[in-house]
Amino acid sequence: MRSPCAKCCHPCGLREKTLAAHRGGIKTFLLPKRNAKDSSELPDVVKSDIELIQVASLDEVLDAAPLPKVDLTLQAGLTALTLR
Repeated sequence: MRSPCAKCCHPCGLREKTLAAHRGGIKTFLLPKRNAKDSSELPDVVKSDIELIQVASLDEVLDAAPLPKVDLTLQAGLTALTLR
């Protein structure tokens, strides 16, 4: 298991990973900025069907990730909120 870090790590096999994502129906692929030069090696069909988003930090990953939005506003009288 990898520990979280503040920087995006260089992936090995970018071409293979994006091809697998394309075959799996993935529409958004987060790409480390220092790997942007390797995106020229990707097949045109992958580049046209998948949105490649360049990220440099974990904050950018979390901003770009298609996560569901959760409303955590507290209701009147509620003093504690437990997430499981």
